[in-house]
Amino acid sequence: MIKDEELAELSDDPEWAFVEYERTVRQRANAAINEAHEKEIDADEYRIDYISHVLAAAKALRLDFLSSWKVPSVSQGGIAERYLQFQSDVNFVTLQIRFEHARRVKRYSVALDPRTKALVRHHLQQIKEVVDRLDVSERKKSRLYAKIAALENELSRDRTSFDVVAALVLEARPLPNASWSSLEWQKKGKSRERPNCRRPRNASKLSRPESRCPRRPATIWTTKFRFSR
Repeated sequence: MIKDEELAELSDDPEWAFVEYERTVRQRANAAINEAHEKEIDADEYRIDYISHVLAAAKALRLDFLSSWKVPSVSQGGIAERYLQFQSDVNFVTLQIRFEHARRVKRYSVALDPRTKALVRHHLQQIKEVVDRLDVSERKKSRLYAKIAALENELSRDRTSFDVVAALVLEARPLPNASWSSLEWQKKGKSRERPNCRRPRNASKLSRPESRCPRRPATIWTTKFRFSR
């Protein structure tokens, strides 16, 4: 129902990997069930297959939220009802994971300005060219391309997740003849006056003593992003 190459591309986070895996398996199971209905044949085989795959994934990822479920037997009957109840329980779990994931992404993400996004995209294109020439397995290249694509997709969002950046860095670190020289996010921009700063009487803005009214940087995020070969 799902290929080894697709398994390799799942998130490194167990709970989010489960959400990704279950979504793919459900789509394919529903497609098989709909096709069976059109052909007027029994679809219980596909329902059981879906439950089996999802329970196996939860166990492999060491997640116990479906531990009360067992793979049903065809001889037990009532598979369609069990299938619907199982999907309902899975929905209850995955919705909680998605909420927590969304909150985590918001906490550990940054809004990049257009210039910075263009710079990162430029460097990602350079990294692709490096990967093209690497003497590594096709599986390793596929994983690298997937991480690059994930970061490119992330740049199209309002906020860029640190997790996606870190995933690419970690995947690239062990590469032969390639290394990350720096990857740094920093606050930068025009300075502004602190709100409670008092200026001496009859003093103009140009003559304002810096010691009395220190300025601080505005919160504008930029990045340093370099890849050395």
